[in-house]
Amino acid sequence: MKTDAYKLPLTPGLRCEIEQTARVCGLSMVDAIRLGLKLGLPEVRTQFARDKGRVVTVEPWAKGELAGDYASEDDEGYPIRELAAAQRWPGGED
Repeated sequence: MKTDAYKLPLTPGLRCEIEQTARVCGLSMVDAIRLGLKLGLPEVRTQFARDKGRVVTVEPWAKGELAGDYASEDDEGYPIRELAAAQRWPGGED
């Protein structure tokens, strides 16, 4: 299928908004424009924003609980430090 390229005239304000949306969502300018035409730029920012916070809904275990529950290696051989590190939230308190 043959495709044609069209020049899209953008006002400086719209171009700035598209660039900001692309940066926040980790998209290219072309993808931000394409999705913006389909959904609108505010909706693109809502659906595709990279920093949405913590995904896991389970709270991390306290150190005392980990020491008691994982005192020895489990059947798969993961040591306690690897299991504890997997539950740690970057920048959070231990």
